[in-house]
Amino acid sequence: MYFPDLSPYTYAPRGCDPPALNIGWLDRAHEFTRSTVPTGFMERLRRLMLTRVKQMRGFQTCQFCTGEDLDAALGTGPLSEDERRALRQACHEDGRFSSAEIRVTGQDGRIYASPMMIAHYVEAHGYLPPPEFVEAVMQTMFLTPRRMILHRVREHGRVRCLSPEAIDPRNYPASFVIDEIERDIPVVFGVIQLWDGSGGEKHPHLHYICPRCGTEQNVDLHPDDANPRFGSCDSCLWRSPVLIQWRQDQ
Repeated sequence: MYFPDLSPYTYAPRGCDPPALNIGWLDRAHEFTRSTVPTGFMERLRRLMLTRVKQMRGFQTCQFCTGEDLDAALGTGPLSEDERRALRQACHEDGRFSSAEIRVTGQDGRIYASPMMIAHYVEAHGYLPPPEFVEAVMQTMFLTPRRMILHRVREHGRVRCLSPEAIDPRNYPASFVIDEIERDIPVVFGVIQLWDGSGGEKHPHLHYICPRCGTEQNVDLHPDDANPRFGSCDSCLWRSPVLIQWRQDQ
């Protein structure tokens, strides 16, 4: 799957996805820049790869790698199914197979979309991404979780709400249990996107990547919201509360 570096991302977009630029979608039919990345780049890139998006059922293979083990993993060698499964897992772990993507956000708010295989391209084949992407990776700040007291609402053991603010029990039936818990809440970076309203007005939304499931999420952003803003993932519900931090000058 080939897309030129810094071209608009069009591979698997969703309607609510903010615009992104392609990085690292290589193909052996197209030349690419080869050189050495800065010290610390790979460590930071691998940390960013812990949060993946756009997980697919199938996978792509590195077009620059050859070898009997790769052929066997693809089903052309005399292996048992268990051996082939283990070999495919090894190819995913070392980067020769890729079935998901990552997102990297620059200081200017630009979002870069890359296949998980980008780390393998850099390490094994000397790929040098564009300087904009290298700078975005090197400038990424990794925030430590924040210890918080949260107010919790449960019904029959199921969490219905978590909030950093006090909860009025009068808003819930008597069967609901309201208590407090203390837990570490991950802090993630968000990017502001303006959505068109029905009357032509613009409504700011804060987009971020859920650290639990790796999907892109968004929340409404109001002028009086705290930075970072408390939120939760639509897919994980209250299993993945986060604090979303954004640049004030966006």
